Amino acid sequence: MEAQGDRITAFVEKPAAKEGRTFTQVLGNVDRAFEMTVLDTEWAFWQYFKKADCPSVPGKNASTQTIYNFIDNVTDWNFYTDQGVLPFAPYYYQASTQLGWPAPKFDYLRGLTRYSTSAFYALKLTVLCNRRSQMKRNT
Repeated sequence: MEAQGDRITAFVEKPAAKEGRTFTQVLGNVDRAFEMTVLDTEWAFWQYFKKADCPSVPGKNASTQTIYNFIDNVTDWNFYTDQGVLPFAPYYYQASTQLGWPAPKFDYLRGLTRYSTSAFYALKLTVLCNRRSQMKRNT
């Protein structure tokens, strides 16, 4: 599993760098962005796709390219780049302080993830709150 993830991380990093996308301001690195995108895939699939789309989910022996393409179609690898998340900073701030947002549990992935999901959301909130403070100072 880890080797497959490392291969896909390389798939994510190359095009992002080519497009000038970065991973430093929100999640800190491509590895965290990779994991967050993978974790968001399940939620996004059931939010935007139908039961009839289940056969499109790659099997456990799928190629790296097939898995990459599936996740890109469902979640979009660019979303957790700084350029993908920061335009939504006002929404995320409001969602975290007033509206609420999904907090899926990933018990079945215990031992497979590298970062805690609560740390992701706390990190996002901290960055977005800092971003909001910067925006206020600049106006």
